[in-house]
This record gives sequence, C-alpha cells and structure tokens, in this order.
Amino acid sequence: MKNKLIILSQTLYELRCKSEQLEQNNQALEAKVAENEENLVFAMMACTELYEMLLSDVNVYDYDYGKDVVVKMASAMVKVYVNLVKRGLKTLDEVPERLRAEVEAELEGDE
Repeated sequence: MKNKLIILSQTLYELRCKSEQLEQNNQALEAKVAENEENLVFAMMACTELYEMLLSDVNVYDYDYGKDVVVKMASAMVKVYVNLVKRGLKTLDEVPERLRAEVEAELEGDE
C-alpha cells in the first residue's frame, strides 16, 4: 500500500511538472501568435497603402495583365480590406470606391 502511494505521489508530481511546462509553452505560443498577428496587420496596412497610392485610380484593364490577374488582385485586396474593417482599423468609407461594393457585400455576408 505504501509503495502504491509513493508511486501515485511521484506520478502526480510528474504530471504537475508537465502541466506547468505546458502552461509555459502555451504562454510562449500565445506571445508568438500576438506578435504574428501584429505583423500581419502591419503587412495588410502596407498593402492597402500601396494599393491606394499605385492602383486604385489606375484602370488595370488598360494593361495587358490578363483578366485572371486583375480578378485575383482585386479579390485579394477585398479580403484585406474586409479584414481591416472587421478589426476596426479601416472604415468602409476608407475603402477605395472601386472595391467598396465588394467589401460591403462580403461584410454583410459574414454577419
């Protein structure tokens, strides 16, 4: 009986140690996720700045990119703007007119 109690005590101690280690690992991972989230937001904001400076007023259909490239680019920017509006970092009024209807529709579809 005494041996079983010692074994149970040791097992309990080992489990507590593992639990503490897992909690520390979890905290470290949460910090990395927060850092990556911040980096993602900065990247999205940078993309919108570039889009607004370079492409929002340009008629990309005037260039020989091919329709697929234009559609993919617009679709990607819609996703970026939707994400930023959801986060409260951009308003619908700040979305370029060319994409605003698509962003608004996407936002309404998520509700």
